[in-house]
This record gives sequence, structure tokens and C-alpha cells, in this order.
Amino acid sequence: MVAGITGEGGSDSNSIRIWAGSDEENRSSAPFKVTQSGALYSTKGQIGGFNIGSTYLENKDSSTGDGLYLDRNSILFKKEGNMFAVGHISTLGTNRLGIITKTNSSIDRKLPNFGLVFDVYGSDISNIAIGGNGDVVMNGLVQGFDYDVKSYTANNTTYEINFDSEVVILRTAGTTGSFVNLPSKRNVTSRLGISEGTAFCSEITFVADIGITETRVYGRHGKATDFGSAEFP
Repeated sequence: MVAGITGEGGSDSNSIRIWAGSDEENRSSAPFKVTQSGALYSTKGQIGGFNIGSTYLENKDSSTGDGLYLDRNSILFKKEGNMFAVGHISTLGTNRLGIITKTNSSIDRKLPNFGLVFDVYGSDISNIAIGGNGDVVMNGLVQGFDYDVKSYTANNTTYEINFDSEVVILRTAGTTGSFVNLPSKRNVTSRLGISEGTAFCSEITFVADIGITETRVYGRHGKATDFGSAEFP
């Protein structure tokens, strides 16, 4: 007998009442079993199209390997040579927490090829797509294309820059004697998502638009009210 139903074994909630794939004596290690409490255990079979293994679930094409694989350490999606895996993954002796492989097919080679897309918005303070500790090392271009425009609309005026983008275009309508001030340290740390007092180094590029004959960029100074404090770099 390799399957059965029994009411014997007392009132223990862990007693095996239904089993298959083992004899009665070894029903506690059967690949399929149901306890008195109603808990179901299975290390073989299928459920909702997923194959059940002893320590994993998978739903994949047997000929191509495309599909989904899940175990206690990782989860992997694969389709037509593209792969996304998250978890404790070791390849060629290197431990990784995530892998993305994306290759355009012959049909869409003339379209942009995105491996990962972020859409983070809604905060009035900062919207950070990637944050954390460590280095970013890429065999390719790392570049943003956002910019801000600061227009001089009055003579002899100080314009404070907010750290909203790395590129600031300075534009004038014939004004003179005006200049811009670097962002405050509080403004930068807020936008970077770090606490005040944290040491940082960041880059801002100023571009003079056509028509500007002279401009100046200041950090901490006493040429205008409120720009001489330690709040400014």
C-alpha cells in the first residue's frame, strides 16, 4: 500500500490523516500528506501550472528553459535569452544579489533597449531612484539629461540655486550686476536623502546662455543678506 487515509493516531494536530507515495509506516515522510489540522505538504506534483520540487517551485518550458524558478534563496525569470534574478546567486565564483540580462531580438533592434526603468515621484523633498552605499561601476555611459534654467530678471540681484539638477543654464534679459549663489548645504543634503552634517561631494555645471556677457557664482559671502552663514558652502 502506497497511499491511505486513517483516523488513528490520537488527537495530535500533526498526525498524518491522508498520504500518498509511501506506505503507512513511513507516511510521515510521504511526498504528499495532510495532517489532522488540515495542513498540506507536497514535494512532488503540480499546482497552478507550477512543478513542485522538494525545495523549489518552477514553471518553465522544458525545451527552452524559459519561465520562473523559485527556491528559498532566489527567484529567477527567464524568457528568450532575457533574465532577471534576485537572491543569493553565485556565477563564476562571484556572489550577486541580482542579475539582469536584456538582449534585443531581431524584431526590435531599432528600438531603445532598457534593462531597468525607474519611475519615482511624488515627494516635495526628493525622489531618489537609487540610493545606498557602495560604488557604481559601469562599462558604459552614466549620464543624466535633466537641467534647470535660472533667469536674471533684475539688476544687482542674488539668485539662489536649488540642487534640483546637475546642470544649470544661466539666462539674462539684458540685466547687469546679478549673480547666482550655490545651493545651501541643507538643500543639497535634503535632495541627496542624507542627514544634515553628513560630508558630501557633488557636482554642478553652469552653462552661460547666449546673451550673458558676465556672471559670477558665489558660495558663502557677505555681498547679500543671509548668504554669509555656515549654512552655505
